[in-house]
Amino acid sequence: MSGNILIIDNEKRMCGVLKAALELDQHHVEVAYDGDAGVQKFQKGEFDIVIT
Repeated sequence: MSGNILIIDNEKRMCGVLKAALELDQHHVEVAYDGDAGVQKFQKGEFDIVIT
């Protein structure tokens, strides 16, 4: 089962590692590198989980 996941974190390397791992499990992943961008993405999308 795949899900829509939003990752919000200012550490780009950590976001990349986490995104790659989740995509291997067939999840759709979006990343935001700060809180403002994360809120904007959250309001525009439908996410099953948000990781901060």
